[in-house]
Amino acid sequence: MRRLAAAAAVVLTLALSGCVRMGLELELAPDDVARPSLVLGVEDQVLENTGRSAEDFIDTMVRGNDPADTAVRVEDWAADGYTGERYVYGEVNTQQIGEATSLPVNVVREGDEYVVTGTLDLTAEGLGLNGQASLDDIDFAVDISFPGPVTESNGVISGNRVHWDPPLGAPYEIHARGAAVDPAVPSPTPDAGTTAPAGTTTSGVPDWLVAVLGVGGLVILLLLAIVVWQALRVRKRDDAAPPGGPAPYGQPYPPQGYAQPGHPQHHVTPTDPHRPPSIPPRG
Repeated sequence: MRRLAAAAAVVLTLALSGCVRMGLELELAPDDVARPSLVLGVEDQVLENTGRSAEDFIDTMVRGNDPADTAVRVEDWAADGYTGERYVYGEVNTQQIGEATSLPVNVVREGDEYVVTGTLDLTAEGLGLNGQASLDDIDFAVDISFPGPVTESNGVISGNRVHWDPPLGAPYEIHARGAAVDPAVPSPTPDAGTTAPAGTTTSGVPDWLVAVLGVGGLVILLLLAIVVWQALRVRKRDDAAPPGGPAPYGQPYPPQGYAQPGHPQHHVTPTDPHRPPSIPPRG
């Protein structure tokens, strides 16, 4: 609450000259990181009446309590009829927002959601006014943005952002629940490296090609089986045929003049029809 009180001191000085705006902003990131900032602005009508710039006006009023002393950068800011500066205080872990920024805001992560709670002391004492200025001269606002849509809050929800315009004079509780991840960015899963796209295997080969290769492999194996079976059949038939077995079909007997295998061959001289009968030898 120290930073809020310091900012309130600035508001006190500004309030003596007219209406001022003080705002607390908190940007939540998906990686459990928060970026808090503070906004100080002066009503445009006051700037027009005094003829001074918002930067010059604020620089004059914040001496000794300058919010820029601990900010990592300062940005120009303008909204809703106010002009001023935004003080950005860098990145802090969501669990250390209260400790790092002195802001009474707690952020807890529950799965893929952030839950924000806090109680703001918006009394005159809590703001450090000490009776020197009226709360009616102060406009106070709180804005918190989430990585994804806000699902529940007691503030005004607008997409990923929730806004509060709390009444001053008493402590005010804020709460909001919203997505801790950006729905436009897919979250990685533990098996993302091994999960194949739809219609493909883990190796990236389309399912239809796997099916074709599978059927083709079966056909090749079938053809190889037929070739081997035919070769074995012919070999078995040749091994079973005995030596000198039946002649091939169409030649059931061996040609005349040739002896069958396994029998001696006898040569017979044919009879000459013109030769006179032979006379048997005398006894």
